[in-house]
Amino acid sequence: MKLNKEQNEAVFHGDGPLLILAGAGSGKTRVITYRIFHLVMNMNLPASNICAVTFTNKSSNEMRERLTTMLKASGKSKSTLKGIFVGTFHALGLKIMRENPEILPVEKNFSIQGRDYQLAIVADVIREEGLDPDVVTDKSLLYMISQAKNNAPSLAEVPAWLDNEYGQPYGSCFKRYQEMLFNFNSVDFDDLILLPNELLRENHEIKEKYRKKFRHILIDEFQDTNPLQFSFLLKILAEPFNLFAVGDDDREVYLWRGADIRIILNFKETFPGSRVTYLQQNYRSKQTILDMANSLIKNNSHRHEKNLWSDRGDGDISHVYEAEDGIDEAEFICSEIEKIRNDIDLSEMAVLFRTNFQSRVFEEALRKQGIPYHLSGGYQFYDRKEIKDILSYLRFIANHNDEKSLLRIINLPRRNIGDKTLQKLRAYATLEKRNLWNVIEEVEECPVDISSASLSGILEFRDFITKFGSELRKPGNFSRAVKSMVESLNFEKEFARSQLEDKVIAAKLANVRELLNAVLEFELSKEGESPDKARLLYDYLQFISIMTSDNEKENTQSRVNLMTIHNAKGLEFEIVFIVGCHE
Repeated sequence: MKLNKEQNEAVFHGDGPLLILAGAGSGKTRVITYRIFHLVMNMNLPASNICAVTFTNKSSNEMRERLTTMLKASGKSKSTLKGIFVGTFHALGLKIMRENPEILPVEKNFSIQGRDYQLAIVADVIREEGLDPDVVTDKSLLYMISQAKNNAPSLAEVPAWLDNEYGQPYGSCFKRYQEMLFNFNSVDFDDLILLPNELLRENHEIKEKYRKKFRHILIDEFQDTNPLQFSFLLKILAEPFNLFAVGDDDREVYLWRGADIRIILNFKETFPGSRVTYLQQNYRSKQTILDMANSLIKNNSHRHEKNLWSDRGDGDISHVYEAEDGIDEAEFICSEIEKIRNDIDLSEMAVLFRTNFQSRVFEEALRKQGIPYHLSGGYQFYDRKEIKDILSYLRFIANHNDEKSLLRIINLPRRNIGDKTLQKLRAYATLEKRNLWNVIEEVEECPVDISSASLSGILEFRDFITKFGSELRKPGNFSRAVKSMVESLNFEKEFARSQLEDKVIAAKLANVRELLNAVLEFELSKEGESPDKARLLYDYLQFISIMTSDNEKENTQSRVNLMTIHNAKGLEFEIVFIVGCHE
């Protein structure tokens, strides 16, 4: 194994907690994968006793790929890694929830709801609580609730934390939000860590089960850990506390998500007798760049002192251009790109800014000059309306308490079910303390006045859900059932009815076909893995929720990259323009 001295010390560390302070470009992912390889191959540790936590799905996939490659090179098969956990905190929490469904506050086939769904619930809470939506917006209240979930010492203390941090009546808002979420048999992404954390806190037997299972825990990007994640981590750690934490306190970028830099700074106080190893050799940049970075970051007093170095030579000097305004700045960058684009591929160039609104002037200038570009964080596949509509059908079929999905799909395609009819049915359901689907199931006996046209549409919808609820749960039939369901919905007719342009309809239908391909690929990937084929519907929906949580999209085409400095973390480019430095 080709490792430098410090990397070697980390990889072959014995038992006990180890903090690896890994500077930018110092090979931290390499160290984690070699550590896992060492534990499995040299220490004969079963892979099922290893838990490797990353902060993005992309990092998890990369780590798995590297491990598989290393094993193949050693003459071992992929099965050597059977039972290993490599994934995000959220994926780990979901794993524990799915393995212990009987003691959760939701049923086992719960839905994981995204931001749009959460905002809809929060908007209802704001109305119920009589708050002024101009003063307390749905986004601000959701942010406060998320902060409380990630910082309060326990679930029971979330309301008090909210009231103390932001003032009343936000504690009661949280209670109502959580009640509505659970009533819909749903959780949000914070709950994927919060609920397992509570489960481990309250159930000693389950906690001990995972402590015995995960004998070695490795965590990447440790500096970005928040109090809830760290609390969760500590509960599955047992003596001798085999925690292999890799991070860099100079690159803490998730403060807005609640990351607490004190967790990495106080590592030795949390784990007395722990060791600290420094990785300071940079394999990515040349010394001139590193000298600039070192001279800047040394002004930060809350850090472990490091000094990055490279044996790749000094490299070219950096340049500063003082522009008259944003337009001049953008035009200068375009002219510089034009000078070098014949020698350096456009995909090796990046324009970095602090926040997304700063991109506009650069987009306009690049477009004017005919220079192709890619703006990171563009419209994602699973955010497109037609995809959301199909997934809402699947979510509701999987979870009949999911009222938000029900309301999205009940009149799509159009079934002559008006808003007033839905309001009457929802009011009746509330009065009878039943969910909306229960009322629809027995709509013929419902005393609510419904027109014949609306009743016909409701019955059609009910039959549709019942039919495909059965089809989707048949073992070995998942992808065929999804395709049949989509064909029955006749999206092409619905798009045409909406008077969309032909090219827009073609693009939307292509998206639908791509989703069907994705469903088939998922089903094939699960062959021989799960004995319960009837669960593929739930497995797929939870896979989508986890997979889209960090919303990453690769860009490998020859285009200039526009992105925030935050999104550029961990990426490499030949030419970088950092703009808006006056702010």
